[in-house]
Amino acid sequence: MREPDDDLLEMMASIGGQVGQFIERRWAEEALRESEGRFARFMQHLPGLAWIKDAEGRYVYANEAAERAFRAPRSDLYGRTDEEVFPPETAAQFRGHDRRALGSGEGVQVVETLEHEDGVLHHSLVSKFSMPGPAGEAALVGGIAIDVTERLRAEEALRRSEERLRLIVESATDYAIFTLDPDGRVASWNSGARNLLGYEEREIVGKDGSLLFIPEDIERGVPEQEIRKALDQGRAENERWHVRKDGTRFWASGLLMPMRDGGEVVGLLKIMRDTTEQKRTEQELAVSRERLDLVVNSSEVGLWYCDLPFDRLIWNAKCKEHFGLPPDAEVTIDTFYERLHPDDREPTRRAIGRSIEGRSEYDAEFRTVDPQGRVRWVRAIGQPFYDVEGTPLRFDGITVDVTGRIRQEEALREADRRKDEFLATLAHELRNPLAPIRTALHLMARPDGSGGGHEPERAMAERQVVHLARLIDDLMDVARISKGKLDLHTEVVDLHTVVRQAVETARTHIDDRRHRLTVSIPEGPILLEADPTRLEQVFWNLLNNAAKYTEPGGQIDLTAETVDGQVVVRVRDTGIGIDPEMLPRLFQMFVQVGEHRQHAQGGLGIGLGLVRTLVELHGGTIEAHSEGPGTGSEFVVRLPMLLATSPVPTRPGGDRRRDTEADVPRRRILIVDDNADAANVLAKLLGRLHGQDVRVAHDGPAGLEAAEAFRPEVALLDIGLPGMSGHEVARTLRGQPGGEQMTLIALTGWGQEADRQRSKEAGFDLHLVKPVDPDDLIELLRTIAPRTTPTDG
Repeated sequence: MREPDDDLLEMMASIGGQVGQFIERRWAEEALRESEGRFARFMQHLPGLAWIKDAEGRYVYANEAAERAFRAPRSDLYGRTDEEVFPPETAAQFRGHDRRALGSGEGVQVVETLEHEDGVLHHSLVSKFSMPGPAGEAALVGGIAIDVTERLRAEEALRRSEERLRLIVESATDYAIFTLDPDGRVASWNSGARNLLGYEEREIVGKDGSLLFIPEDIERGVPEQEIRKALDQGRAENERWHVRKDGTRFWASGLLMPMRDGGEVVGLLKIMRDTTEQKRTEQELAVSRERLDLVVNSSEVGLWYCDLPFDRLIWNAKCKEHFGLPPDAEVTIDTFYERLHPDDREPTRRAIGRSIEGRSEYDAEFRTVDPQGRVRWVRAIGQPFYDVEGTPLRFDGITVDVTGRIRQEEALREADRRKDEFLATLAHELRNPLAPIRTALHLMARPDGSGGGHEPERAMAERQVVHLARLIDDLMDVARISKGKLDLHTEVVDLHTVVRQAVETARTHIDDRRHRLTVSIPEGPILLEADPTRLEQVFWNLLNNAAKYTEPGGQIDLTAETVDGQVVVRVRDTGIGIDPEMLPRLFQMFVQVGEHRQHAQGGLGIGLGLVRTLVELHGGTIEAHSEGPGTGSEFVVRLPMLLATSPVPTRPGGDRRRDTEADVPRRRILIVDDNADAANVLAKLLGRLHGQDVRVAHDGPAGLEAAEAFRPEVALLDIGLPGMSGHEVARTLRGQPGGEQMTLIALTGWGQEADRQRSKEAGFDLHLVKPVDPDDLIELLRTIAPRTTPTDG
């Protein structure tokens, strides 16, 4: 604890003397009552606490400040001792100091501690003195206290701060930290300086700091220059060689800063760190870089170095080659942009700007064009470099010729496009032979006996045709999924209706394998917002799979229940089961259960993949469960239910075969198809069985010639006709007299959405995809309304 200030003590002693005089007068003369008032006012404004106790330690006076600090009214304080007012420790402290003041005639000055009314422990500088009674005896003890808590705290904080700074400086053994006086002589020296430079503090303090510099720098006046720079700019940073006490040299990075008291420079602070190893590493890196340049120059990688702002660029021979330049060419930033493809100049300029401004890596691909017009794809990778203040200094990197990769990617894209075209063509070519087969089979089944007694074979062939048509549809769905173009046409549907249609479709396959099928669905509507055709496709596939992978005579169960706003549909079988290792891959495209190929009934391995996609498009999920081979399997579909009240839709069911001969209006129908079998058998169906007036042509020009002579009301046109396409035939027919009243129907193997759009643009009224169900075609002809030409008025 610091000694009290002499001035403050003198002031306290003076105040104590005045207090004694006032008290002496009070006892001596009644006439001094006015002086007592002045005394009271003096005590009230005294900058601190003041009190008086008698020889037994009882309070006889206290000013208002003391009253607040002691947390007791003066009426309660007077006549009481410290033991009755304060805690024992505090009372003992005060009582001991009082005895010393009474015992020594000169008083005492001490620091006392007291918890004030704010609950904070306060430290006060206290002056206590004895006050004589009427007979001159030491009858009273007076006290005056000044709160020095904040001052003591500040002094303690300063002491601790100085101690922490000393410890930090001393513990920074990796840094030499020392100070110089304004004349450049060493004033202080830490342990790090001793370790780095080899001098003990007693050896170096007072010596000129220049002895730490190498002789060459001393001759050039570097120490003085460094001091001037620090004084002028506020700091001087440097990296240079220095010398130790033993004469060895080391490379160090240093910082010199002036120390000021107010505006006056009182010294300089120097911080140094040994970076010799870093310097050696940089030298080794420079050698390595030269060696790397040698290796890179013999490889396919180009190197470029650019100082900023851009002016002259340094490129190695390979980089120049990438831009169609000779090895000895001078390169500027203008050369760089001139050799870029015009379409790539601005994007590349922006990419370089973003990299430098954003302090980010530069990675760009662009085309270069040489004077002969040859185009090369180049990838450039690099980054900017900055100084300590953030100013960009360099922009360096490499170039790689990626022309081969780009061409491969273009080839892959072209192959993908050709694959899509192949799938569409495959579907078209498969549908074409299916059309006459299906129509012929339909003729064989006519009730007039023309089927020739081959009903089992006919039924089998028709099932295979339907199955092949479904495979084609699945194949096209895969192409739509890969392009993200598989769309749903949703409406409000009842699960009962969807399941009934799926069961009807799968029934033949289930019956052929003699399976038992049970269906259990809760009564009442179970409404879904769904595409009924696609949802039927989901359950048909699951039932078909169950029948396919279950030994003849097995059991298949389809159940449904509603749970928390969802309908849960389960398809369970007693079939061959699924290996647990296959479950995670079961819903991937083109995956089949390899261990059980002998059970397969055909297929492309895409059914379950389509099912998962369709379920997820409906906002649902699907899971597969099996305990392993021989234990059967279960597929669980969860779909969100439509909770709002909606009308229950109805869909036609039962036997779809209709005898429509009697109510099909007789019309003139022109069939144009280069597949003679397809055209002739369709003409036979429409003419012989349904009484239509039919003409047939097998190419575009022949179709136009027949139309001019025949004046058909309906024309069924194939698209892929020789000579001229079906689209051209349609446009020509629309332009002929009477062509506007003609109903044009595209009958083709091309079934994608783009194909339908092209048919519409060519003037077709309808677009049917082969093979067409004959009953559907007859129903269409029965209900089709003749076209009319709009008239004025």
